[in-house]
Amino acid sequence: MAERIDLEERAENAVSEALYNMKTYDARDLRDALEDRAHEEADNVCIYHHWCQAIIQDYEREYGDGADDMGGPYTAGQWREAMTAYAYGIASAALSCMIDSALREIDEAADELSDICKDAAGDDWTGDLAITADCPHGWAPHDREDEDGTHYWSPRHLEGCYAIARQVRGVWLSFTWTPADAEASR
Repeated sequence: MAERIDLEERAENAVSEALYNMKTYDARDLRDALEDRAHEEADNVCIYHHWCQAIIQDYEREYGDGADDMGGPYTAGQWREAMTAYAYGIASAALSCMIDSALREIDEAADELSDICKDAAGDDWTGDLAITADCPHGWAPHDREDEDGTHYWSPRHLEGCYAIARQVRGVWLSFTWTPADAEASR
């Protein structure tokens, strides 16, 4: 049996890596950073023939139609090259789709968190979304957690600051503000 190649994990890692390299969250910059990443990752997983077989076996049904014509006709003696090209097309299509899905989920979560902040601090509130690998407030106890997994902190737990954070696709998205910021925006 062929080894399982986890393209979903590779897509999440590509997104996480791109997020970590950003100073502040910008959806357009993130999409630009990931534009070629699906093809790079597809190259990385199509280096061994048994990996190509595993990709075709595991992902062809869902993403096979998205595989481009990868180099035209092959002779019978070129079956390995044809298999590699086909696996590359499937992997590239799958990774592109998975990266796009992760980005949509992150965009939606960022918008939801921004709306929560506006409700708490006022409609004029603006803030930068922070993205971190670990919870941005570490061991500080949070006041509550909602059904979406959003954590809420009050000034009594965060040295005078309010904060919200949610883990999405392996990264933490968060906003932090002081009560003075909330008062100034009103």
